[in-house]
Amino acid sequence: MRVPMMFRAPLACRPAVTLLVLLVFLLCPVRLLAGTAESVHGLDELEGGLIRADEVQIAAADLEAGQAQLDQRQSEQGWKLFAGAGTGLTEDAALSGDDRRYTTYDVRAGLRRPLLGRADAERREVVEAQTSVREKEQQVRLARLQSLALLRQAYVTYWAAQEKQRLGQTFLAGEAKQRQLLTRRQQAGYLLEADRLEFLSSFDLVRRNQETLRVTQQTALHTIQRLTGISLPFIAQTPRFARPKDDLADLPRRAMDDFPAVALLRERLRGLEQQIPLTSHAGTSAHFDLYTAAGVDDGDKEPEYSLGVNFAVELPLGTIARNDNAAQRSAQTLAAKCRRELALERDNVRLRVEEAQALYRASRADLGFAGQRLQAAGQRVKENKLRIAMEGDTLEQLQQSRYAYYQASLDAVDAQARQYGQLITLLAHTPLAAQRQEDRRPREEGSPVEKIDPRLLGEVSAAGTEKQVVEAESPLAGRGVNTLYVWRSDRFRQQEQADSAFVPALRKTGVERLLLSLDQRQIDSLATPEARAIFSSWIERLHGQGITVELLLGEPSWILAQHRPRLVEIVASLADLPFAGLHLDLEIDQLDERHRRDTKMLTEWAATVEAARRASPWPVGVSLHPRTLKPNGKKKELGAMLDRLQVTEVVLMIYAANPQRVAEVATPILQAFPRQRFSVAQSVEPELSTEESHYQAGRAQFTARMTRLAQLLAAPNFHGLVVQDWSRWQEMQP
Repeated sequence: MRVPMMFRAPLACRPAVTLLVLLVFLLCPVRLLAGTAESVHGLDELEGGLIRADEVQIAAADLEAGQAQLDQRQSEQGWKLFAGAGTGLTEDAALSGDDRRYTTYDVRAGLRRPLLGRADAERREVVEAQTSVREKEQQVRLARLQSLALLRQAYVTYWAAQEKQRLGQTFLAGEAKQRQLLTRRQQAGYLLEADRLEFLSSFDLVRRNQETLRVTQQTALHTIQRLTGISLPFIAQTPRFARPKDDLADLPRRAMDDFPAVALLRERLRGLEQQIPLTSHAGTSAHFDLYTAAGVDDGDKEPEYSLGVNFAVELPLGTIARNDNAAQRSAQTLAAKCRRELALERDNVRLRVEEAQALYRASRADLGFAGQRLQAAGQRVKENKLRIAMEGDTLEQLQQSRYAYYQASLDAVDAQARQYGQLITLLAHTPLAAQRQEDRRPREEGSPVEKIDPRLLGEVSAAGTEKQVVEAESPLAGRGVNTLYVWRSDRFRQQEQADSAFVPALRKTGVERLLLSLDQRQIDSLATPEARAIFSSWIERLHGQGITVELLLGEPSWILAQHRPRLVEIVASLADLPFAGLHLDLEIDQLDERHRRDTKMLTEWAATVEAARRASPWPVGVSLHPRTLKPNGKKKELGAMLDRLQVTEVVLMIYAANPQRVAEVATPILQAFPRQRFSVAQSVEPELSTEESHYQAGRAQFTARMTRLAQLLAAPNFHGLVVQDWSRWQEMQP
């Protein structure tokens, strides 16, 4: 609905074995997970794609190879077909003359049956192959359990980092306001400069945590990607696990019997014990032949035929001399060793499970302590909020208590994640069939994570404190007109520097925030350290005067993947400047018709916002046309998208001059997304009609309309009104 602005910043088998593997894989459906810009994935969904895990596929391939080797050994056992041909020189004493010597030719073919040691050797090879297959079946089970535990732990890590980042974003959303208030209190003599800097350092600590959490979350995502194939960041839901019963006494015994590593050694011992009796004839080889032969000599014209049997025995002389069966002794020794390994593994499994049980029980107390600490910290914030209007250092105490509540909230998430870790260890020793979906619950009842109140981390209302240092503000202050789009930032800066009363006049109208645009020429001018320092000081001065400055960037082509890196590059190049936030005005409607009609543009838009958020050191807000968030059947998807993007504010661009009409459009959206903070933009652009723009109405009528609109928008997540834009607002008649 608004015209494009001039000054904007310019321009990623074998059937039997297969069935066995599928049965081992938790009888779960296999789905290839493809992350999208607004995707939400629960843990149970990701577990369904675990068959992609390299460890599982390697173990399954090893099992397939073992089965093939068993088939080969079984086919080679028993009767064998043999054939041969030969020639020889024969001297017959019964003959005389030239007939006495003659050459013979013969061929022989038949069936051969291995006996004694040779037959036992073949049977041992079959037993070895059978044992190997059974061991590899347990290796598949073990790979599945280990991969499942690894996936679950990575998901918990991802979820915890996500939740803690949300807490940090909420805490940082109040930074600009806090900076203003603390600076003004310091200027008024209520606060020492050293104390002001110390109080503000809490925001730096939170930002440092945010960066660390992003790295932690990305590392967890890489593990999830390797195990399941999902590649894009996603919204993690609260993890759900099957809860072990309160009586855990039976779990160590079951684990000692059923755990794959124990079962593997049991199968190995079974195989070795089966091989011991097959070593009694070791070294003695024999076979029985049933054959037919045909032969001829050079003097006969007709061949001779024969049918016969043959029995042969081989016995190494060394075995007779030693009178010792070394093969049998070796098999018995290996079996004895395996028994000890089995007993040791059973004991180790029992100790691991018992330790996990103890830590799981202790985690309940840990959760209880975290809950008490959270409750105490929250009560302290509430008390300090009630005292804010009193004289003294109440504002500083409130800031300290907010940071303490932030830390207590992080500890609560960590305590929950630790309990999940102990559950994962216990479940790793529980048969997959016992981990039924219907037994899953999100978390322990009364988890402190459920009790975290983001409102205690949000912006501080310090009206009582402000009265100590500034005069009363306009009726439009707070939830009325409090923000201006500033596309002509060069003109704004010139006017501010030329008129010392310029900023105080703005403050009296209720304006406390600027969305400040920089075009490419201005960005280039900040390349030198001197220019950068001057510009930074100017922003800091505005902050000190009660005007928050956020970086405003708007170019519709950045929505497209091929231009997205340019936006990331700009954000990264300005990351050291003291902006209080980054605001993105990226309008799909300003793309060409082909792209506007593309149903994937909202996904592309979200991917661009996500890329900018990851590059930005500041909280990120966005401007959106209201129809993008119009409540409909996709409400859940849109809510998930906003959650994943972690934008601190959405400005709804509702360009209508009738306050009642604006409220009718905005109110359903505010109600549909109660967790999201919203502002509403109003236009004073002369290029638009009088039904869309307030320009022709004049300043006084505009003020009256905005007062009415602020009263109509009473939702708790409504943050204020934004004017599009400052230069036109300045030009309005009284």
